[in-house]
Amino acid sequence: MEQVRYPLKTWFGVAVSVLLSLWALLDYYGAAALQSRAAPDPFGISMQGERFDAARQVLPARGIIGYLTDLKPGDDRAEAMLYGAQFAVAPRLLVSRPDQQWVLGNFTTPQDYSALGRINGLSVLKDCGNGVVVFRKATL
Repeated sequence: MEQVRYPLKTWFGVAVSVLLSLWALLDYYGAAALQSRAAPDPFGISMQGERFDAARQVLPARGIIGYLTDLKPGDDRAEAMLYGAQFAVAPRLLVSRPDQQWVLGNFTTPQDYSALGRINGLSVLKDCGNGVVVFRKATL
């Protein structure tokens, strides 16, 4: 088997390509770190785990959980809140309907959660504070 020898300019080209790739990687990492410090978490997703901790302890470990909020469907804030809640309570699946056995409430303003629950055929199981409420389908 014959040994292949590459010319010096080929080795030089490969070395330059590797060095430029490393430089680009370091530049990208620096820019990403700078952006992360400037706007660490604009939607507060990282805080949702702590906010929903008490609700996770009450909800079943798996399954489909209804979701109720005081924001209008389609609103960007409502979508961000739903995704933040979904992230916090995973692996449970949140559906934007209050007709499930278990329902998670995620509210922006304090209100009468018991009255809101009755309107939707639910009873408050636990008010977790900070706008988070766990409802359960009311039994007759």
